[in-house]
Amino acid sequence: MNGENNEKTAEFLMELYKNMKMGSDSIVNISSKVSEGPLRDELTRQLDTYEKYSAKASKMLLSAGQ
Repeated sequence: MNGENNEKTAEFLMELYKNMKMGSDSIVNISSKVSEGPLRDELTRQLDTYEKYSAKASKMLLSAGQ
């Protein structure tokens, strides 16, 4: 049972990592088309959040040996 939980956790973390990276990549791609202002500030805030969570998921995967 524990091995199954670890596998499901690793699968979840991998999907989380992939989604956070996809969000980050999308923001980077469109941010050059957005002028300064509230929208740009929000994109920057979201990019920081995505990068923080993708780094955390990556670190958790590495510590789990995935």
